[in-house]
Amino acid sequence: MGLPMLPDIEGFSLDTKKGMIRSILTIHYRICCGKTKVPVPWNDIMKGQSRFISSTYLPDTTKIVDPSKMQWDEANAVLECWLHRQDNQVGLTFKFKVWIDDKGKMHPPVSEESDDSDGDDSGEGMWPRPSAATAP
Repeated sequence: MGLPMLPDIEGFSLDTKKGMIRSILTIHYRICCGKTKVPVPWNDIMKGQSRFISSTYLPDTTKIVDPSKMQWDEANAVLECWLHRQDNQVGLTFKFKVWIDDKGKMHPPVSEESDDSDGDDSGEGMWPRPSAATAP
């Protein structure tokens, strides 16, 4: 599975840009926690953004809120920051530092070597992991 790529944002409506931001954050949060059906904890992120997201991945002074609440300038700034990172290949476009379980405990990203997410027995599958191709 590859990471999402952003298209040029020129000409997109604010609602479309909000949708892009929501999608990118949701995908990356699910990769971080290793679950395919977990919502982004917007309130927790708004209360403690620096615990979840490195300032490397956001424009200066940007506070992440539920994308539906973003204004034009905020949405553009976030997307332009991510596009700059993507276009200049300066590393990952975005990454969460931690995820939070349903008990409020913070966890580092689920690693490729680990099959442990949060000890949840709900039957939710882990995020699909790429497998190494073998030569014949």
